[in-house]
Amino acid sequence: MALSLLGWQKNKIQDFCSTIQEVTQSISFCENCGCMTVGDTCQNCRGSDPNQSPCPLICVVEKPTDVFFIQKFKPLDGSFHVLGGKLSPSNGVEPEDLRIESLQNRIRLMPNAEIVFALSSDMESEVTIHFITSLFQDIPSLQFSRLARGMPAGSSLEFTDELTLTHALDHRIPLT
Repeated sequence: MALSLLGWQKNKIQDFCSTIQEVTQSISFCENCGCMTVGDTCQNCRGSDPNQSPCPLICVVEKPTDVFFIQKFKPLDGSFHVLGGKLSPSNGVEPEDLRIESLQNRIRLMPNAEIVFALSSDMESEVTIHFITSLFQDIPSLQFSRLARGMPAGSSLEFTDELTLTHALDHRIPLT
């Protein structure tokens, strides 16, 4: 991109820089869920009807951009919660570094919710999921789930890693 910019006229570069500056000044993160927004609260958290109770499904993701990726393919009938990372003691990421307390506050208001973890398939994600679910053992009506794991559509066995293949075999779907 930097090399491409070298070929632009100076006024186009200045316009581009101004646009980037405007975007970075107007975009913030929702104080409730952590999604990108203009203002303090995102559209999803504001909701269209203030008298309507919040949807009992919260999809927990690592980064704000994960929300766009999920919504691009499958609009969610619920809300999101952006953690801002995942636990990684070896990298110095502790629970207080993530948006776990705000998730706790949301869940306490919705004890019959389902929490769907849409995190990567790695050790840090597993630790994060385990930590968060252990915080809510006292709420028996709360349900936890994670995205299904397995073989990507159109993939070949020879290019599948061991962990993905193991999960695909462990969670196979019977044919009727």
